[in-house]
Amino acid sequence: MKKFMLLPILILSSFAFQSQALVTEGVDNPDTITINGKQLVLNGAGLRTADRFGLTFKVYVIALYLEKKSSDATEILNSKGTRYVKISFLRRVAGKDVAEPIGSGTMENCKALIDPTKCEDVKKLLLPYYDKMPEIMDKGTIEYTYQDDRVDYLVKGRKEHKGTITGSDAVKSLMGMTLGPKPVSEKIKAALLGTPK
Repeated sequence: MKKFMLLPILILSSFAFQSQALVTEGVDNPDTITINGKQLVLNGAGLRTADRFGLTFKVYVIALYLEKKSSDATEILNSKGTRYVKISFLRRVAGKDVAEPIGSGTMENCKALIDPTKCEDVKKLLLPYYDKMPEIMDKGTIEYTYQDDRVDYLVKGRKEHKGTITGSDAVKSLMGMTLGPKPVSEKIKAALLGTPK
C-alpha cells in the first residue's frame, strides 16, 4: 500500500526524470498505426521515471504518432494534420494527481504560446476534461487524437472518460504540455521529437 501513497509526491514534485526514444517497457508502440483512416508513423517515445529515496519509479510510457516524422516542435504544434499521443501508465495514479499537472502544464504553455488574456477561456474549455479525471490503474491509458482545431481524448482508467475539446488555443495549449516551451519534461519532449538527450 505504501508504494501507492508515494505517487502524489512523485507526480507533483520535481525529481530527476529520464526518457529515451522507442522505449516499450512491455507497452506495444508499433511503428505505424491507423487513426481515422490515416496511417501514422511513430515519431518518438519516452519513459518517464521518478527517483525517490534512492528508488526509481517507472510512471508511464508516452508515444507520439504523426502523418510524417518531424523533429520540429513548432511545426507539430501548428500542424492541422492528424497527431496522436498515447500515455500508458505503469503504476496506479489517483485521478487528481494526473489532473493537476495537466491543468498547470496547459496553463503555463497557454501563457507562453497564446495571448495570456485568453488563458481563462482556454481553462474553461479544458476543465471538463481534467476535472473529471478518473483514477488510472496499472496498464491504464490516456489517448489524444489531434486533428485541425480539435482533440478527442479517451481515458481508460477505473472509469472510462472521453470527450472532445475544440478551439485552436485550447488544443495547442494541451499539446504544449509535452511539446511546448514549458514541457513537463525536456527529456520527454526530446524523446517524442526523436532527438533523445
